[in-house]
Amino acid sequence: VMVGKQYFKKGSYRAAAMRFEEALKWNSNDAEAWLRLGDARDKMKDKKGAREAWKKFVELGSDSKQVEEIKKKLAGKP
Repeated sequence: VMVGKQYFKKGSYRAAAMRFEEALKWNSNDAEAWLRLGDARDKMKDKKGAREAWKKFVELGSDSKQVEEIKKKLAGKP
């Protein structure tokens, strides 16, 4: 996840997404990896993939303060 975040900061969204997907192979319950994967896919204009990742994040990340923000994105609100 840390390597993926570095790629994301550099604007290498595809490389970032690959790192987040790799992290999820090791731990499919990593809420942050799902959140970051959704963000990377969103930047790559993969709206469907972003929504799928964000939905999984909302399921897992109920204690994260970002859940409400992501729920708004999923509902189509700014």
